[in-house]
Amino acid sequence: MNAVRRRQDFEMGQAAEKPRRGLRCFVSSVAIGAILLTSASMALRAQQHNFAAIAFSPKTGKMGIAQDNASQAEAEAVALSNCQAETGQPSDCVKGGWTRDGCVAIAIAENRAWGANFGNDRNAANQNAIAMCAKYAGADAASCKPVRVVCTARR
Repeated sequence: MNAVRRRQDFEMGQAAEKPRRGLRCFVSSVAIGAILLTSASMALRAQQHNFAAIAFSPKTGKMGIAQDNASQAEAEAVALSNCQAETGQPSDCVKGGWTRDGCVAIAIAENRAWGANFGNDRNAANQNAIAMCAKYAGADAASCKPVRVVCTARR
């Protein structure tokens, strides 16, 4: 009878141990899952980019900008919409330029020729926009001046 009782105690002990082991496995799995999810989320955030854009009305000289948008298309659409709101004429605005994780600038010459370009910082974007403006300004190339620069927060 003693042997039977011991065996029953042993079996009951094993049975009682199994749920604990299962609970430990479950808790461990949840913890590992949370760590992996956090790591994946951080990696995704690190891969995300910010976009900026400028839209311009050659007729009026008014502009619209977009800053820190999730995509190039979104930045360009926001810049166009903002430009159209400034001019009141939807057909007056054109896409000037865009950038990913940098700066975009627009330069205008006295003869209303213009150019937009991007760079890693404000100075580079301005210089690149002046060079682009000069290509279209002809004899007025020396009059190209940067009039607006927009940078993303991440650059």
